[in-house]
Amino acid sequence: MGHQFRKVFIAGLTTLVLILHPSAPLQKETQAVGPSDFTKPYAGVYPVSGNRRMLVILLRAQDSTESVSRETIRNRIFGPAQSTSTYFNEISYGRFNISEAFVTDWLVAQDDPSTPNVNESLKSFVHKGGAPYEQAKAKWLIQAVDNQTSFNWSYFDNNKDGWVTPRELLILWVYPGGDSGRSRKADPNVIQVDGLKYGVKIPELARVGENANWRTIAHELLHQVCKLKDLYVDGSLNYAGVGPYSIMCASGAAIHLDPWAKMKLGWLQPRVVTRDGWYSLNDVERTPQALIVHDPARGTKDYFILENRWPGTSHDSLAHGGLVVWRIEEKHDNPNSDWGRETIDRIWAQGEPPKASRVRDTCPGNGISVFKGNIPGVSYALTPTSSPGKLVWRDGTSSNIALWFYSEQGPVMRVYIDVPPRRSTPPLYYEFKKKPLTLEKPVWPSPRSTKPDIKRVPKN
Repeated sequence: MGHQFRKVFIAGLTTLVLILHPSAPLQKETQAVGPSDFTKPYAGVYPVSGNRRMLVILLRAQDSTESVSRETIRNRIFGPAQSTSTYFNEISYGRFNISEAFVTDWLVAQDDPSTPNVNESLKSFVHKGGAPYEQAKAKWLIQAVDNQTSFNWSYFDNNKDGWVTPRELLILWVYPGGDSGRSRKADPNVIQVDGLKYGVKIPELARVGENANWRTIAHELLHQVCKLKDLYVDGSLNYAGVGPYSIMCASGAAIHLDPWAKMKLGWLQPRVVTRDGWYSLNDVERTPQALIVHDPARGTKDYFILENRWPGTSHDSLAHGGLVVWRIEEKHDNPNSDWGRETIDRIWAQGEPPKASRVRDTCPGNGISVFKGNIPGVSYALTPTSSPGKLVWRDGTSSNIALWFYSEQGPVMRVYIDVPPRRSTPPLYYEFKKKPLTLEKPVWPSPRSTKPDIKRVPKN
């Protein structure tokens, strides 16, 4: 409170009156909420952790020829260099990984004599698209493994209940030719095999061409294992995608997963911003950090996630690092809908790609789409009325939130966040460079708490 004394004349007498002037506090605090208000499962996405073993089935038609060796595919998925396995370990901060159960030799499809009108051994069947055909191939694939290999299914029945489920064994099909992939529901989703009382459960089967890189394989497994949805341009062209900042959009690129998915999968613990001020963010490629900003008056269904992207030596291969602002609307909690595009999008610093330039099922960029303090055009204050990017909710209403200043892009970024009720003018600016931007001690505990495995070398 500001205090002021004023002289007042009453009936010839002079007295002093204390006038109290309320002034805005240096920091204002919103209604207290915690990370648990945002980390709870949504649309079938829930925490995934531990190690999952995976069976990789190489299967071709009788009239097809493979050109990629078993060993090449194995290294692509499980190898020590950049691979699907090392990628999962990095984006989950050591919480989730895949390991090899078995990689088959190239198997050759066999015709099923019980279906005289279909020859399942030919390329015309193996590569036939469409829901009923793609869904039916899970059974045909598992039976090929059962008939042509000595694979022991019962070994992976960890709880000895007569089933092998995706929690016990992941399954990936690799076919000759092509570099794309897809993940489709299986029908039937239970297949009887030798050695199991009930069978193998496959709710969803991921498949890729033999030339698919480790990134495409990771994208398809994120569908199968983590129940994530695509975030690239939709068929109507109304959804612009999220650009090259999530592998669920840039499916064939070396891109990290978006922070919303990391949070829901239990790999990242966000910090909820409740006070105005400067906030630091280490790069999310190495540290499980993100900031959530929302308006308590609107509830916790609408919020923004802020993360610092700075690839360094990680699997991430971004063209532009900086502050990424994600906009979330959790009002479409139906696992069978296209909830991903309805829930997750971004605030583009230089504006969304124009509709006329969008192409269905692609992941476009649009100039520099992240915010940073030293690049013209992306260093402006982000408010509900700024342009081209503005902090509004998906229904177009004001968020009552502002981001006034950012540091330069780097392994640490700082941002000034103004939470509701939003101030009408920018705060005083304090010079960054008086305090060097170095990696700060993480606010959130890292799962990599164990000491490194140091091999002792005997003395000579």
